[in-house]
Amino acid sequence: MTSAFVLLSLLSLVGFGSALNCYQCNSADECKEGKSRNCPEVPVVEMHCWSVRNSKGEVQIASCFPWRKEECMNTPTLPDGRKISSDWQACACKTDLCNAAGPAIAPSLLPYLFLLFAASWRFFSL
Repeated sequence: MTSAFVLLSLLSLVGFGSALNCYQCNSADECKEGKSRNCPEVPVVEMHCWSVRNSKGEVQIASCFPWRKEECMNTPTLPDGRKISSDWQACACKTDLCNAAGPAIAPSLLPYLFLLFAASWRFFSL
């Protein structure tokens, strides 16, 4: 009975977290917050993470959006119809958090970096 429960529990996790995770923001200030969300799974459409960067390379808009391929383009109109400056670049990518609207280091990695630093310090101070 216990092994059947464990097996069912493990099977229920199959596919968990399979949705594409993208940063989500609609302004430069909001993009600095590093909020993300899972893209909706649509059977007939491939979702991509989008980022729109100004001429300085700063992310101004980030989102999930259905698109045909990974690419970058300079365009005054985004696929969703929004107008942007002609010197901005819009890029679509296909891996989790690839639209880089958030902090340079994910907060969940900070404890590991601290442990790595502490271990290095101890090793080199011997």
